[in-house]
Parts: sequence; structure tokens; C-alpha cells
Amino acid sequence: MAALRQRLSGVLRRLPDIERRVVELRMGLVDGNPAKPGEVADRLGMTIPEVKKIEARAFSRMREVGPIKGLERFLGR
Repeated sequence: MAALRQRLSGVLRRLPDIERRVVELRMGLVDGNPAKPGEVADRLGMTIPEVKKIEARAFSRMREVGPIKGLERFLGR
């Protein structure tokens, strides 16, 4: 599990700040509680469609970096 966290951390560091923040909040990487798009939108001062667009772009970038064993189900591969 530690190796997976380390790989994920490396991939997240490559994302632009807003994309990283949206993914962290949506997936519960900050506090262990995944946030709904509306909750993320409220916290970051954006709209739900903006959050969904940023999340999709972030996952697309994460797929480009290369497969991370154990994350395929989240990245849609």
C-alpha cells in the first residue's frame, strides 16, 4: 500500500495545482472522506461543471503519465 501511495503522490505532483486539489478532495486523499462535486465546488469557489471538467482533465493527464497498478479502476482504463 505504501508503494501505491508513493506512486500516486508522484503523479499528483505533476498535475497543475487546481487539478491536484480537485482530485485530492474528490478521492478523499486529504481527510479520507471523498467529496461530492458540489462539495468540492463550494470549497474551491467554482461551479459543479467546472469541477467535473477539471477532474476529467486531471484523470486524462494521469493516464498519460502511465499506468499505476491498483489505480486503473479509478482512471477508467
